[in-house]
Amino acid sequence: MLEFNVKPLPRHLNRILELLASYRNFIMPAFDLFKTAHKYGVFPNTKSYNILMRVFCLNGDLSIAYKLFNKMFERGVMPDVESYRILMQGLCRKSQVNRAVDLLEDMLNKEFVPDSLSYTTLLNSLCRKKKLREAYKLLCRMKVKRCNPDIVIYNTVILGFCREGRAMDAVKVLEDMPSNGVFA
Repeated sequence: MLEFNVKPLPRHLNRILELLASYRNFIMPAFDLFKTAHKYGVFPNTKSYNILMRVFCLNGDLSIAYKLFNKMFERGVMPDVESYRILMQGLCRKSQVNRAVDLLEDMLNKEFVPDSLSYTTLLNSLCRKKKLREAYKLLCRMKVKRCNPDIVIYNTVILGFCREGRAMDAVKVLEDMPSNGVFA
């Protein structure tokens, strides 16, 4: 592109990062390109960071993902809901659900509005860890924060209660569904 006097754009960088990161052997070359892109007049945007954070989380390298997340703030690139969700998913995969919940708190303190997928990620992990009280509190908190739980979220919590033999709690959640416009 440069030899034809065409200035690359962040979307071009993102596409190349996506392609490289999709092959396990090319993760580090993708990271190297990301770190040197400014030499070519391309500055990574939120999506660029998210692409790399996701691939490092999927490969279990949360430390690099967190460094990238912190670099976003240093470089004046604003993370988005997806940035937080990527880290939450990475933490949950590593069974660090408490840190993921702390990240949700950080997200809310910075006035980001978590999407239902962010909540689903946390609720799944809380239920798998048998932290049903925390899962139920999070479900209730969703409603307070005006993020209406959907059928997937309700099913996650109901299944968590059922797996632990807490049928009455599951029924309580089931009965709450219609008040939020969700019907089984």
